[in-house]
Amino acid sequence: SIYFRLLKCRDVKSVREGKKKLYNHYFKSFFFTKLFEDGSYKYSGVKRWGKKVANGDVFSLERILIPVNVNNMHWCLLEVSIPEKRIQYYDSLGGSGEQYLKGMLMYLNDEWKKLSKAGDFVPEDWRLVSTTKETPRQKNGYDCGVFTCTCADYISLGLELTYTQKDI
Repeated sequence: SIYFRLLKCRDVKSVREGKKKLYNHYFKSFFFTKLFEDGSYKYSGVKRWGKKVANGDVFSLERILIPVNVNNMHWCLLEVSIPEKRIQYYDSLGGSGEQYLKGMLMYLNDEWKKLSKAGDFVPEDWRLVSTTKETPRQKNGYDCGVFTCTCADYISLGLELTYTQKDI
C-alpha cells in the first residue's frame, strides 16, 4: 500500500503540473477482501470508498489500479480504464482473475447507481480482459509483489509492459 501511495503522489503532481488531465486512483489492497467478504459480492463493504477519489466520482478518473491478494499467497493487479471502458487483470503467473473482473464490473454498476448518473450503466459496453500473453511472467515463486508494483508503475505512466524477470 505504501508503494501505491507513492504512485498516487506522483500522479497528483503530474496533474497539478498539467502533464496529464485525469487522475489515477489507487484502492488499497483489501478492497477485494471487503468486496467479497464471506465469499460473496458485497457492495456495502466498499460503497464509501468511492468518496475518496477525485471529485468523489470514480467515473471522472483515467484509471483505477488495485493490488489483488489472491488467497493470501499471491499478488496480482487489476486496472480499470474508465475512458476505454476496460477492466483488465494482470497476473505474473497467468491466472485469469475472472472473479475480480466480474466483481469490479458489479462495483462500477453499483457506483453508477449511487451517483445517479444519467442513463443506464451498460455492462456489455465494458471489456473484461483476463491476463494476456503480453503480461510479464515471473520465473520463480516469490517475486509476485515486485511484479505487481512494477506493473502498476508502468501502467500509471501509460507505458507498455516491457519488463522481464531479469529486470526484477
